[in-house]
Amino acid sequence: MPDNIEESWKIMALDAIAKTCTFTAMCFENMGIMRYEEFISMIFRLDYTQPVSDEYITVTDTTFVDIPVRLYLPRRKSETRRRAVIYFHGGGFCFGSSKQRAFDFLNRWTANTLDAVVVGVDYRLAPQHHFPAQFEDGLAAVKFFLLEKILTKYGVDPTRICISGDSSGGNLATAVTQQVQNDAEIKHKIKMQVLLYPGLQITDSYLPSHRENEHGIVLTRDVAIKLVSLYFTKDEALPQAMRRNQHMPLESRHLFKFVNWSILLPEKYRKDYVYTEPILGGLSYSLPGLTDSRALPLLANDSQLQNLPLTYILTCQHDVLRDDGLMYVTRLRNVGVQVVHDHIEDGIHGALSYMTSPFYLRLGLRIRDIGRWAGLPSTMPAPPPVPLPMAPQTTGGMGSASPRPSWGPHATPLAVMHHLSGSHGVLSELEAEQQPLQLRAAAPLFSLPLAPNKAIFSLSTELLQRFKKIYALDVYCFPYPLSQAVMCMTSPTEATDPFFL
Repeated sequence: MPDNIEESWKIMALDAIAKTCTFTAMCFENMGIMRYEEFISMIFRLDYTQPVSDEYITVTDTTFVDIPVRLYLPRRKSETRRRAVIYFHGGGFCFGSSKQRAFDFLNRWTANTLDAVVVGVDYRLAPQHHFPAQFEDGLAAVKFFLLEKILTKYGVDPTRICISGDSSGGNLATAVTQQVQNDAEIKHKIKMQVLLYPGLQITDSYLPSHRENEHGIVLTRDVAIKLVSLYFTKDEALPQAMRRNQHMPLESRHLFKFVNWSILLPEKYRKDYVYTEPILGGLSYSLPGLTDSRALPLLANDSQLQNLPLTYILTCQHDVLRDDGLMYVTRLRNVGVQVVHDHIEDGIHGALSYMTSPFYLRLGLRIRDIGRWAGLPSTMPAPPPVPLPMAPQTTGGMGSASPRPSWGPHATPLAVMHHLSGSHGVLSELEAEQQPLQLRAAAPLFSLPLAPNKAIFSLSTELLQRFKKIYALDVYCFPYPLSQAVMCMTSPTEATDPFFL
């Protein structure tokens, strides 16, 4: 167990459970009782939820051209068209659903927090359905949603649509975005893609992250190889060749430049590992999917990548798939795509799946909160200070509403936050609207009271450090006797927050 892991006892329990389930599934498969993926799928299905609506969100299970989806529609009135997020769940192409408790929680939270229409896509799963079934389902659902009549039906702004996914869902989100952005027949395009610890290639199955995390937390190299091989075939020859890094066909040598980690990985992650090119022709037959960028999006050529939208990629240090995301960051930046990249030094694969009962993993909640601010470039230069008006003091006591200050259109979040640190009128304004500050004594989290008709959100200390770095402002000098600071988020410009306007 790495020394920097937060809540290490929970992580050890998760790892033990995951590896026990894997061992049991392997034993059952070897005894002929049931296949590995059948046993694991049975466990996953125990976690499925019903489409339960609440006072904020209407949740329904429906279909987009015969593709099952779970739809989340905010109940509150909106004078303008809403943004939308299309989410592809993870699960190694073989397991899972948008109906899982964690993904239902995430999509519900996203819809409520962003006042967005959210679509969770339930694509067909391997090994009952091999590639390209999963990609085709994802593309069909997205193309259907992008139809003018469907966008109008759900009140979605066609210029503010995001595609997102984690793990194998990140693979599908990547491949579908590449297809949509390069298809001239699709009128509406994607504004942003959010990829959370995505798996983007298997061309080279011996990257530094594969070696470092061969027996990794939750997801080992062997399990990753087994799952991705089932994406293509049930033939055991493929995973055996993958373990030796000898599975690519003879005609694939020209693709290695797209996944050459000795060039594409930052030096920090290359360490002292020696690059050796995969051996070709280890399989007695050729699988077309192994050279298809729809299956392995990191194989897309530069001309396909140039048309991609703003991209957010999150990678985790203790993850066998770490280097896939890191190499994609490099390739996208090399062709001029704007990329925001966050690397979680104490991160593990699949953390988003453990946000809910019984684990409530803080790492998963941190990733969720970081993803909320994915539109803010971490490399953006610090803007000059912006003069802002003081929030007016209340005159009728703590229960009286004070008029809202009129912030300028170019006020950055921390500029406003820094300015409000001396204004006690903000507290009265919050109490008048009955929006309680959610104090947490365990860790210094920060509540964000947003502009009119917005909600309060929580932001981790880690992300505040990121804001502090971007804006060069001291975010800890606040006079309030609270464990949280107060921040007023106003109308950010396209440059500072291109998606979440």
